[in-house]
Amino acid sequence: MRRLWILAIVAALAGCQAAKKDAATEAAKQQANQTGAQVDVAKQTPPPAPVPDTLKKDAFEYYGLGNEKPIRMSLVFSNSTQKLEGEQTIKPIEAKNGEPRFRVERTGGLSPLPGATLVLRPDGLYVESLDNGEVPKPVLELPNDLTPGRKWSTNSEFKLQGRQMKDNSTYVVRRVEKVKTPAGQFDALLIEGSGELVEDGQKSKAKMRSWYVKGLGSVKMEIERLVAGQKEPVKVTVEAVSIGK
Repeated sequence: MRRLWILAIVAALAGCQAAKKDAATEAAKQQANQTGAQVDVAKQTPPPAPVPDTLKKDAFEYYGLGNEKPIRMSLVFSNSTQKLEGEQTIKPIEAKNGEPRFRVERTGGLSPLPGATLVLRPDGLYVESLDNGEVPKPVLELPNDLTPGRKWSTNSEFKLQGRQMKDNSTYVVRRVEKVKTPAGQFDALLIEGSGELVEDGQKSKAKMRSWYVKGLGSVKMEIERLVAGQKEPVKVTVEAVSIGK
């Protein structure tokens, strides 16, 4: 949640580059398809070990770690008329020291949000690494206790696409409520957050609302970022368009 929030904000700033990134992604796919040896190696990779039942708690369920179907999502920026669409998929990849890891991949219009590797631990889900970025130490993405009223804070530093970033945020679990998206209507857990983001020394205030469906993952996010010195915030809306198609 928190990491996706930061990346969505970055995507809002770099939205004009999405078309170039999309083209680069498609070119990479075509090149991979032409390399038969690489495909054969991927097919020979053994499947990851099952996630222990003791780790299938709130973070596992609400982040949709058991759902390997792609979710097609749209991104709309208040400072642009362009609407971006792409797919997000989360798949198990391996387990080290008894800690299952998952790969988050995004394609198409979601390409501005780099892929990530997540690690599931007894106390929650952590971001271990980011594509085109550096994470000095795993950062809490979603805790295991998501009962309404639960609060937590994070304070982290990382690099993304050459940018030095700092994030200091607080989150609270509100309630389960109905939320409607182009993919349908869901009973979802609402989590709200607010905090300060510093990007290469530039400060901004950010707010977010995110709706998580148990067993599926996030289906909608609303992000608002106000850069110091500017009058109007940039607003980003992310919604599920379709699931498993």
